[in-house]
Amino acid sequence: IAKYYDELIDDNMSATNIVSHKKTLWMSLLSANALEGIRFYVSFACSWAFAELKKMEGNAKIIKFIARDENTHLAATTVMIRNLLKEDKDFEKIAKKYEEQVVQLFKFIANDVMAYLDKFGVSDIEDLLGRADLLGLKISNSDLSKSLHKILMNFSIEEKHPGFIRHSEGRLSRRITSEVIRSVERGEKSFLQYPISNEDRSIGARLSGEVTLRKLSSKLAENPTTISLSGAAGQSFGAFIRDGINLKLTGNANDYVAKGMGGGSITIIPQGRKMQGAYHAAGNTILYGATGGQLFIAGTVGQRFGVRNSGAIGVVEGCSAHGAEYMTGGTLVILGNIGFNFAAGMTGGKAIVLKTQKNFEQYISETAPEYKTMSDIDKLELKTLLEIHIEKTNSETAKKILGKFDNWENMFAVFGGIAEVEEDSVQLKPENVKALD
Repeated sequence: IAKYYDELIDDNMSATNIVSHKKTLWMSLLSANALEGIRFYVSFACSWAFAELKKMEGNAKIIKFIARDENTHLAATTVMIRNLLKEDKDFEKIAKKYEEQVVQLFKFIANDVMAYLDKFGVSDIEDLLGRADLLGLKISNSDLSKSLHKILMNFSIEEKHPGFIRHSEGRLSRRITSEVIRSVERGEKSFLQYPISNEDRSIGARLSGEVTLRKLSSKLAENPTTISLSGAAGQSFGAFIRDGINLKLTGNANDYVAKGMGGGSITIIPQGRKMQGAYHAAGNTILYGATGGQLFIAGTVGQRFGVRNSGAIGVVEGCSAHGAEYMTGGTLVILGNIGFNFAAGMTGGKAIVLKTQKNFEQYISETAPEYKTMSDIDKLELKTLLEIHIEKTNSETAKKILGKFDNWENMFAVFGGIAEVEEDSVQLKPENVKALD
């Protein structure tokens, strides 16, 4: 922006050149939005632009567009303006008719910029970046300036925004990996205990990779490790773990718990305040694409629980929308409410769902398999999983449900599982199969 101001003021850029570079000039003017943190600059740039442009005939479309999208994101604004100028064939004629006003417009903007730079005691507009302290000066009536000043003054005014930040590799993951590998190579089982924070991501993934690279899979299965953690786990807790790795988290976790899990076990016991009678224990997309292993969570989880699960067992106490979506295998047990669009596109596996919530059927997807009442096999499987769930999490919810065994047929719906056959197997027809294999 400053480059074009200099060309206009110092080099006395001709009106003809301004018209020939009209798109670049318009982009420069609009890119004032990029300096969102400098509220005063956006303010005077827009005010001068609107005041001058409104005098130009035939430009109503552009005026209306800019006024409407004054606060639109820079990238979106740039694309839309570019398309608008491309379609408006009369724009060049209009601009030529008002060459002097176009030049004057940018002179006004340039003068305003220089006046503000002088007030701030800087010589270049780039020097304003990171100067949060200047927001406290009484040159603007904006509430944004006053509020930002108190917040941003805690940061170093000498530093500019670093752009994309590549976070350092988590030390917890490395420590766990080295300790477990050492134990496995000695032929010993291991038990580790550490605190965890949400900066510790993909705990378990590195360990699984190292076990594979060192060809220690069979040794790890013979000498499993138990890793007990407390705190708030970062993204992808337990992603890609394998047999022999058992993770226990006392706290809560972010999204993608057990993503791509192929074996082992994950237990999450949430702490803190209950929300609507239950703990919210983990985020969205739990058990995404898992092929094996077991997951026990004594609380609710977010959206898309068990999406594309093809072999893992998961027990939770409620989930949000799109649960069991595109599921092809494994078993899910949900001991609480579900969200809308449940079991959409489910083609395999089994989901045992508590159906005591109001209007239960409204939450089932139109593409879900037809659900059925519990069979003796379903009851035996659910009883076994509840007992394991209680053993691992001491869940009060699971204890109450286990005590109502005789009423399970009225309490649960089963999606998938073993097919119900209405006729003799010799005379079986495809339309008589009501559930999925």
